[in-house]
Amino acid sequence: MAIHNARLYAEIQELNKHLTDEVHIKGTALRLSELQLLRKNRELEAIFDSITDMLIITDSQLFIHDINQAAQDYFSLYDKQAIKTKRFCEAICQQRYCKIGRGKGNNDEKIASHQSSSGRCSECIIVDTLLSGRPNVAEIDIADRVHLASVYPIFDEANKVAKVVCLLRDVTILKCKDGELYQAQKMSAVGQLAAGVAHEIRNPLGAIANHVYLLEEWLKKLEDRGVDIEEQARKSLQAIRKLMERSENVLRGLLDFSREKSNETAIFPLRDVVDQTLMLLGTTARNKKIDIVIDGDPNLKIMSNSGAIQHIIFNLALNSIDAMPDGGTLSISYRLENGDLVLKVIDNGEGIPKENIDKIYNPFYTTKGPNRGTGLGLYIVYNLVKQLNGKIEAASLPGVETVFSVTLPKAGIGANKHRGKSGEEHE
Repeated sequence: MAIHNARLYAEIQELNKHLTDEVHIKGTALRLSELQLLRKNRELEAIFDSITDMLIITDSQLFIHDINQAAQDYFSLYDKQAIKTKRFCEAICQQRYCKIGRGKGNNDEKIASHQSSSGRCSECIIVDTLLSGRPNVAEIDIADRVHLASVYPIFDEANKVAKVVCLLRDVTILKCKDGELYQAQKMSAVGQLAAGVAHEIRNPLGAIANHVYLLEEWLKKLEDRGVDIEEQARKSLQAIRKLMERSENVLRGLLDFSREKSNETAIFPLRDVVDQTLMLLGTTARNKKIDIVIDGDPNLKIMSNSGAIQHIIFNLALNSIDAMPDGGTLSISYRLENGDLVLKVIDNGEGIPKENIDKIYNPFYTTKGPNRGTGLGLYIVYNLVKQLNGKIEAASLPGVETVFSVTLPKAGIGANKHRGKSGEEHE
């Protein structure tokens, strides 16, 4: 019996030692896992803070959940715990009227209400991502600087948007450089137009000089012979007035085109912009035996940036003219489709090879050869269209037809009751 008890005691001791060892091993493994997790968290935090772009994570009520070092330094937000008591609108956009998450009621309803409120937050892309669950990219102004904001949703187990990640980059300098590039390209285009404009003005000035000479001769006859030349003088004066107006319009169009662009939008007749732009290109087109056809309502008014629209039409039309060295037809059509402006520039020139169609919007890309362009025209067009929240598409069958289609959302201010003639030729 004593031997049995001794053996049982030894077995219990062995089992206890085994359990102790196992607990020790598991405890050690748990501590190692905790250390590994802590190390991993620190590694992720270091990566998060090493990103040079600003990163801000917000919850569904726009409270800041996390912020990286770049964003803290940029916005001078050094108390990370205090930051988490603020919403994105207040801490980042510096807007203090955000009411999301305050009071009672459904948060989605409050977000929707907030989205339609007045002020800068009415177009908040974070709110839009919270509501739609879709990523968003837009330019936003914060403290008089331009920022590119990219917003991405984070979903919970129920597949609802629980948080959003906002990546911010200050692009103010890039925007300024883009503006300089835009203006430089316009001045290059003005240089290309110089010969045509000189021709447009030289002809009227020559005719004016001729009419002035005739008037002087008639006045001498009137003095010498008493001849009544009132009717001839009146016709000559009318001709002079028309020729002067033509010269003035050409110069005004050139000056309007060359001046620096404004970001302001306004209501204006689209046909006036089309006519003024094509007037600048008229001599170039005629010299190449290119017919120009306009298809669109001459009374259509749109709400947009007239300077940007003019530059878009100019570059697309000039691109088409360059593609037709042996003559052809340049067609410009425009119409409203569900409130969106659809503008098309069509030519039957050389066309764009399929392998090049994806490269045409790259800066400095050109196939025209030396001294025939900067390679910036379509790049500028692409950026102007994007700034107007539109899209541009190109389709080409080389040697047959090339179509550039620009769609600008919500540019229409209502369809006009009376439509003008379509397919009108432009001199």
